[in-house]
Amino acid sequence: GKVSYDLTIAIAPTKSMDRIEAFVEKSVEIGISRIIPIICERSERRTLKTERLGKIALSATKQSL
Repeated sequence: GKVSYDLTIAIAPTKSMDRIEAFVEKSVEIGISRIIPIICERSERRTLKTERLGKIALSATKQSL
């Protein structure tokens, strides 16, 4: 039968919100089910627009079906 799995990926967000949005979109398209932002000492961005990223993830999920 079909094997079921959950993939998780972590990212230190970049300064560019466009890149973060593209990362979320492409990650969801290839089957990543969980994205964890990691804020490091030298992280360029300390906050994320989580509501917007959630909408992008939902849209990418719908397109992948």
